[in-house]
Amino acid sequence: MKTIALLILFVLNLPSYSQKIDYAKIRNSLTSITCGKNDTLTVITAKQKLESLDTNSINKNLYLYYSDLATSYLLVYMRNKDSVFLFRSIENYKKSLFHKSNYPKAYWQLSFCYYFLLGDCDNGKYYLIRYKKVEKQKYWDMEQIKMLISKCEK
Repeated sequence: MKTIALLILFVLNLPSYSQKIDYAKIRNSLTSITCGKNDTLTVITAKQKLESLDTNSINKNLYLYYSDLATSYLLVYMRNKDSVFLFRSIENYKKSLFHKSNYPKAYWQLSFCYYFLLGDCDNGKYYLIRYKKVEKQKYWDMEQIKMLISKCEK
């Protein structure tokens, strides 16, 4: 445990001229958010660790960093319904797409945020169409897609 803490401190204090890092290699030490239930402490801790990371030190997989940060904001939003966190989530999913324009998870999450959480059918549809363009059809969850678009079929 001390080794991980020291590694995190070292990474967070790297000067901008030092060696760049691959976010995928340090990802597990910064966030332990899972697809299932996450307790509040886990979500807040992950969010704080991610926010404190200097993105200038990352040279690979920056899209994953922004996606993880967006997910942490979305989970905070789901707990406290403070729309500031929802809009931070959206902003960071868009940053993820800036760094990897064919990243299906970011398109899916943006579609979810717009369709389901904001009721913004135009933007929800926009990101769902892009999701379908970059994700293989065999991975589409048609039940979830129907649930999303049903918010706008009235």
